[in-house]
Amino acid sequence: MDEEAARRCTELTLERFGSLDILVNNAGSNPAFGPVIDQDHGRFAKTFDVNLWAPVLWTSLATRAWMGEHGGAVVNTASVGGMVSETNIGLYNASKAALIHLTKQLALELSPKVRVNAVAPRCGAHEAGRGSVEGT
Repeated sequence: MDEEAARRCTELTLERFGSLDILVNNAGSNPAFGPVIDQDHGRFAKTFDVNLWAPVLWTSLATRAWMGEHGGAVVNTASVGGMVSETNIGLYNASKAALIHLTKQLALELSPKVRVNAVAPRCGAHEAGRGSVEGT
């Protein structure tokens, strides 16, 4: 995760548009297909870095740069998987469960200026979700 690039992106957004009113944290990764106990630290770290740390990073940058003073909205893309247990994608689901909790925590900490919510779509058998569905 390139934190400096994220910081520059935030700065460029403000320069170009004059405000940063909404942030959608929509990245997700699932390199860890299979039982949780069969995953190595690299897959664990990648999953949690993308699915949990990135929303923290981008939300903090947006809040410090604009939203904290002027208000705004953050939308985190969680997953129905964060509310259920399933075989072979337990690590991904755990990261999305953590994102759901993080969303509630940030909503508490950043209100009333910044509204923080999550959406929880269900992964389907489409190209982007194929690895999760088929195990490829």
